[in-house]
Amino acid sequence: MRLKLLKNRLRSGQAVLPPILAGILQRVAIFQVCITIGFEIVLVLGALSAQKLTGSDRIFGMATTTIFATGQLVIALPVGKWMDKYGRRSILLIGSLAETVALVMIGIALLADWPIWFSLGLVALGLGSGAAQMAYLIGGDVFPSSRRAEGLGIMTTSIAIGIVGGPYLVGLISDLATTLRIDPVITPWFSISAVTAIASWLMYGLHPEPLEVARNLHAYFPSDPGSIEVPAEDEPSSSHSLRDLLGYYPIIASVGIMICFQGVRLSLVPLLTYILHARNYSLSSSSLMVAAMGLGMVLASSLVGTIGDRWGRKKLLLLAILVGAICAALLPLVSSFVIMFLLLLTLGMGYSSALTMTRVIITDATGSHEHGTAMALHSIAMGIAVVVFPTISSYTVSLSGWSTMTWVGIGLMSLALLLTLFLREIGIGKWDHPGMNDGRTTG
Repeated sequence: MRLKLLKNRLRSGQAVLPPILAGILQRVAIFQVCITIGFEIVLVLGALSAQKLTGSDRIFGMATTTIFATGQLVIALPVGKWMDKYGRRSILLIGSLAETVALVMIGIALLADWPIWFSLGLVALGLGSGAAQMAYLIGGDVFPSSRRAEGLGIMTTSIAIGIVGGPYLVGLISDLATTLRIDPVITPWFSISAVTAIASWLMYGLHPEPLEVARNLHAYFPSDPGSIEVPAEDEPSSSHSLRDLLGYYPIIASVGIMICFQGVRLSLVPLLTYILHARNYSLSSSSLMVAAMGLGMVLASSLVGTIGDRWGRKKLLLLAILVGAICAALLPLVSSFVIMFLLLLTLGMGYSSALTMTRVIITDATGSHEHGTAMALHSIAMGIAVVVFPTISSYTVSLSGWSTMTWVGIGLMSLALLLTLFLREIGIGKWDHPGMNDGRTTG
């Protein structure tokens, strides 16, 4: 009897994904973990590799991250457009292959002492990972609107696992290399390329094409009204222009909210190592503190997706902003290591909630033929925040002290709150804004 009930639910899509879509989701989740590990190595070994090549990590080490991040920013919008035009699989496969080649290229450059090739490898790594990390779109492709937050929440979980696990894996490989008496800086670049090669293999075997699934969701979820999508032959011949997309308030608000959250995250976390070092904490303790936010993301991301499908996007966003404001205000004021860890853990949960909900809102607000383009705006905004806010926070702390960051956090979260309050959600995943109809943009 239970087996029969499960089969009925599989057919209707009410309890779990149909097996073919569950297979897609599993592959993409593992793909994202591998891809994230592939570029987290820059944060761990970028400066040390630069020092090995140039004898100094002060200038070239800082440029390492900038070169890499620039590659990610440059590719985001073209990749979004290509994914909407040519499908997800081929673009993501090219991105993961480019990331694999770039990692090998960087390893060879370090072996041969070629700084220019090292820099070119970083650019290629930024371009490849910038393309491949757009895989999270598929979480929205394979779920109807009534469960879209669940899918994108799973994608956020896999990214967070890569963020937390990547640095530890790189460190483990370096320690093993030291034990085997081989170079602990060069070896991980080659070893991690094997991880991204696995990602390429996973994407090569991905069938059916997720964009086609998104265009025909009703075939997989016949009883779910949220699965009804404009048939492919009736879709516009081209996506809306960037001006059109930026004219939809839910998209503007989502981008703005994530700039604020990313600003809080990058104004606080990168400086913690220096603050804790000044308080005589060990480097391992500092690393644990930095990982706390990623751990919070892992713990919350899948759960917030389910909650977002039940409560609605706006309510969960408001809760995330409240949590973010409290944590951002208190973190620069406390001295207890345990309290700081718990605040960062909680801030990670709030950040994960905001990241998932803003991505869901953008997916709600657009048709499947333009998800990539619209979501690229989200990625670009977050990338700009990565470049801008650490610099701003460093100057602020040097001029006014660590406690001043309380006001920076409160200010950013206040702006995020204002943007959220003007969102008009008339039903879960449905928005009452000009140019929108039943959760989709209209041309």
